[in-house]
Amino acid sequence: MTHQDRPSIHGLDHVRVLARDLEAAKDHFRDRLGFALPERGSNFGHPLGSWQTLSRFNDAFYLEFLSIRDPEKARTGRPEMMAFLERWEGGHSVVLCVPSAPEAARRLRASGLEVHDPVAGSFLPEDDAGPLMPGWWLVNFERAPFRRETVSMIEYRRPWSDQIEYATALPAQPNGVTGGRAVWVAVPEGPKALAHFARMGLAATHTRPWPEMGAIAHELPVTASQSLLLLTPEGAGPTADFLATRGDAGVMGVSLTVQDGEAIADRARGLGITPTWRDRLWGPSLLIPGSQAMGLNLEFVRAGASMR
Repeated sequence: MTHQDRPSIHGLDHVRVLARDLEAAKDHFRDRLGFALPERGSNFGHPLGSWQTLSRFNDAFYLEFLSIRDPEKARTGRPEMMAFLERWEGGHSVVLCVPSAPEAARRLRASGLEVHDPVAGSFLPEDDAGPLMPGWWLVNFERAPFRRETVSMIEYRRPWSDQIEYATALPAQPNGVTGGRAVWVAVPEGPKALAHFARMGLAATHTRPWPEMGAIAHELPVTASQSLLLLTPEGAGPTADFLATRGDAGVMGVSLTVQDGEAIADRARGLGITPTWRDRLWGPSLLIPGSQAMGLNLEFVRAGASMR
């Protein structure tokens, strides 16, 4: 795919984190891990039967926490979410922000990939009544060499420049996080997945072993400072275990940037974790394992870090 054929991408938009108990998940990520999240009872509903809240960072990337609000509606509106939550909780999928959903769909089809027409999404009015105004449009894959809902694209009604302006002005996160550096997507068949992403215009630029995760890590730059990190298993280890548990691809972790690591080090101590900064893919980083974050590995790295 030439640069002209690649869909324009603003950057990593968000990671969906699915929980059976939304308020309990918020409590843990807010009170124990230090993410800025609304208090209990403050959530947004979706007409498809789910509800959500989020923690947004200064680069506009965010963690979206989702749960089932209305099981009857969700059985038809959110069947994949229902199926996921019957077996697991944690990182579900990653969404990339594009300036035009129709244009992204057109270009992906031109590269030979199968995608659905953009689907409008909206929040419910407070009284669950009244007309729904589309707030965004999603482009989902119809077919992929991994669980197809793992990666999708979104266009917002609100301009990207407004989102950046809003996010930049947000107060600092209590745990020191300023943005998203990378989203880890574990895949069972590396060559097929890499070929799929290359046809999206996201080709790997760095590849190196990551023994700690039992994986080969492939960096797929989305912007100059944000990447998808494809993890393919290399023998036994956390990546192979994750794939065996999920039975297919999934979001295994997130690398988040921090300006000052002391705030997250304090949170680690509160969880009984010795805050050791080890030399990982992006240089010295602090890792909070998925066992402390609903199965989602959280890596905290210094802002401006690049894969070594």
